[in-house]
Amino acid sequence: MEIPIKLYFKKKYVAKLKNYYYETPFASSNVVFDRKKIFDEIFFNKLVNVSYMKNYDLELENLGLSEIEEEKNWNSKLIELWLSIEDLDLDNDLWWIEFENGTYQEIYSITFYKNFSIEWRM
Repeated sequence: MEIPIKLYFKKKYVAKLKNYYYETPFASSNVVFDRKKIFDEIFFNKLVNVSYMKNYDLELENLGLSEIEEEKNWNSKLIELWLSIEDLDLDNDLWWIEFENGTYQEIYSITFYKNFSIEWRM
């Protein structure tokens, strides 16, 4: 099995991948940014919030709130997490990994965690 070594966003290099783990159908890895690029870590924090919002959205649906209450809570959470509607598309099909052998693969259902790890569907 080939091991992914780099993470790309919109086909631009973002970070190195370390401690790769795979268990069908999900894979995970730690993300290591170049310390010279502080923007990348700020961007990663935004991605963590996008992942959180995705889970919050599911939780909100299960509360049985009216549509108006649900939308109010949802909008409040967006503001709390400093996210825009456009930011919510950041976890869509824009992510790629590069393997040790130089091949690339698009990845899906990516989730970002505060401990600088990610999980995705292979």
